[in-house]
Amino acid sequence: MSVILSFSFPHTLIYRRKEWIQYASWEASQNEFARARSVFERALDVDPRSVPLWLTYTETELKSRNVQHARNLFDRAVTLLPRVDQLWYKYVYLEEVLQNIAGARQVFERWMAWEPDDKAWQAYIKLETRYNELDRASSIYERWVAVRPEPRVWVKWGKFEEERGKVDKGRDVFQTALEFFGDEEEQVDKAQAVFGAFAKMEMRLKEYERARVIYKVRSRLPHLYTVSFLKPRVLSSPWSASHAQNRLTFTPRTQSLKNNMARVQL
Repeated sequence: MSVILSFSFPHTLIYRRKEWIQYASWEASQNEFARARSVFERALDVDPRSVPLWLTYTETELKSRNVQHARNLFDRAVTLLPRVDQLWYKYVYLEEVLQNIAGARQVFERWMAWEPDDKAWQAYIKLETRYNELDRASSIYERWVAVRPEPRVWVKWGKFEEERGKVDKGRDVFQTALEFFGDEEEQVDKAQAVFGAFAKMEMRLKEYERARVIYKVRSRLPHLYTVSFLKPRVLSSPWSASHAQNRLTFTPRTQSLKNNMARVQL
């Protein structure tokens, strides 16, 4: 009598992966790094999309102080799995720990090409901010808002410019955001957060007349909503320049608002 044991492919693969990781880790603990690499590479041949396998492999190399090999592994991993944020974060962290800021920046640039989520953009901005590269951080905000022009991103950018003392640039950001959203009813709802943040910035700066005019414009939404009081922008990207051709105009009903804006030189 014979007994045949069968396993579904996923369960078998997971079981074997654990065995390979244990075996490779044991070889590394014996300082048999060539053997350990051989086991890891054989595992990757079978299961190349396993994030735990890539991470264990790179961690093993780093524990053994094989930094360049760990770099090569991260490079291979993010090339194969560009949508796995954990791999990118680990790669960037390694370069920063090694004080290779230029290298970390290059990794971020590759990552941003995939238009990742907001946390990834914020991580890139924080890197530049940590090293006081505020102009670089500002340019990243501009690219972020081009990819994801949501009110929260515009507001974060405007506040960033205010906090670093670039008040005029902050105003340009808020004004550009209002122009971007336009006067369609659906977009007006989105613009509320931008209006509020813009007015609060002016209040923090004790520019009460500016804040008053912004609130007045906001209070007349949606029927008298207009943004044609905006002055020419100084944003530099081709994306922002393309929207300059879509500026709105005042109707006779909103001429008084235009005059109010002119008086405070918004």
